[in-house]
Amino acid sequence: MRFSVDWDCILETYAQKAVDQCQDKPTVPDKLSMVYKAVDLTTCNPTPLFKNQTQEWWNVVKTVGLDAQANFASGLEDFATLAHGKATRIGCAQKNCNGKLHMACMVYPKYAYFKAPSSGKIYQVGNPCAGNADCKTYEGSTCASAKGLCKAGYPGNTTDTPPGEDTSSTATTSTESTSTEATTTTKPASTICPGKEAMSTDKARNTILNGHNDLRRAVANGKVPMGSGGTTRPCAKMMRLNYSCPLEAEAYELAKQCKELDRTANNNRNVNFFISSKTNKNEAATEALAKWYGEITATGAHLDQATGAGNLLKPDLKIDSFARMIWAENINVGCGINTCGKQSYVVCKYDPT
Repeated sequence: MRFSVDWDCILETYAQKAVDQCQDKPTVPDKLSMVYKAVDLTTCNPTPLFKNQTQEWWNVVKTVGLDAQANFASGLEDFATLAHGKATRIGCAQKNCNGKLHMACMVYPKYAYFKAPSSGKIYQVGNPCAGNADCKTYEGSTCASAKGLCKAGYPGNTTDTPPGEDTSSTATTSTESTSTEATTTTKPASTICPGKEAMSTDKARNTILNGHNDLRRAVANGKVPMGSGGTTRPCAKMMRLNYSCPLEAEAYELAKQCKELDRTANNNRNVNFFISSKTNKNEAATEALAKWYGEITATGAHLDQATGAGNLLKPDLKIDSFARMIWAENINVGCGINTCGKQSYVVCKYDPT
């Protein structure tokens, strides 16, 4: 069965990085396939040129030919990239490089030919899907019977897929080593970050981790409402965060200062900060998450989702804290919570920093 292909903002960003290199053979991420072309720019409007080039990528099959079993043949590289039966996501971009229009489309997942030359079928020849039972390649896939195409669920490789509805998290520590401090007798011992009871509580740690992953799952599925109207675009490669005790220790050092975060410091750029009116650590964590998430639901708030924009984070959007929570390349989070008088200072650090 063949799958319908959805637009993917992350793939669009990868395509933009490729054309920004302004060279004929840009680097391509290992798990992606790419079609690429540079042509002389003869008009101020690149759209017709990109549309024509897209047709050329598809039309190569008319000159090279395709056998009855849709087997790959030399010369079909561009066609196979776009037409292979397991493709589910695409993102494209273009750039004017000194009068040359560089155009690229990234496709996920990579067609098998590019891993093992001369191998296999581009797609399975057969009838269109008639029901969900025909769409077995990806878990949770459905059949859009009107088009005869499958609508992809998620691949089995969890490193490449958004968290599913049944993936609520329990905080687990990263494999980095940490030093052990004396445990206080007034706080319950931590099973998540042993010896770090002063920095947070396990209840707060799970609140923070689950809060982040619930939001990231909603973004992955395109279900986060924006203040300007509409919802965020789906993001197929959003990964679930893990809880990091080393990051928590770094965050707690900032929280202990009991003052506003210095954003000019390079190591504070991938850090969220909030002053809570709650002295209970779990309540403070809950309040912080609500504040950061609330940036995208505020009146007029939005992500820049126009074609070619690539969901770039711009200062005038005023959603920096929300963006850190859902940043696709973040893989770990650790948060320190410190009581300063009648307030709690909540600091979350993300990896990579």
